[in-house]
Amino acid sequence: FYTVLYSCSQKYEKVKKWARYGMFFTPEIADIPFNLGLVFFRTGNSDSSLIYFKKAYQIDPTFTDALLNIGATYLDAGNCDSALYYTKTAIQLNAYSESIRMNYILALHNCEKYDELDKEIDKLFFTLLIDIYFIDHIYSVIGFCICK
Repeated sequence: FYTVLYSCSQKYEKVKKWARYGMFFTPEIADIPFNLGLVFFRTGNSDSSLIYFKKAYQIDPTFTDALLNIGATYLDAGNCDSALYYTKTAIQLNAYSESIRMNYILALHNCEKYDELDKEIDKLFFTLLIDIYFIDHIYSVIGFCICK
């Protein structure tokens, strides 16, 4: 709780203090090292942010936000191979998330992987079309039920 509160007010030293306490007393909670990683990333300390994002991912291997932030940190440092690896791993965990696909598309663009970029844009577009179809279908069913 304190890490989020202080992070919002940009009191980063207090975030670091409370997050370290939290990691000591509740080492099984992935959000704590994740929040600490965000603080280090925001303050320009990429090496430390990677340590804490990876710690969060180690605690919870399904934590896609940790994977995306590992990828973003590597992308920021110009390490395209690692950035693409971690963002693609997030897609493997949640293939239907448009926001995860958008992060992967951004990484592909920044790494100038244009052939793969075109394929991913097509996949995203197809996913969005399916979503629109189902939403339209649900509204038509709801409308039918209400009008009946």
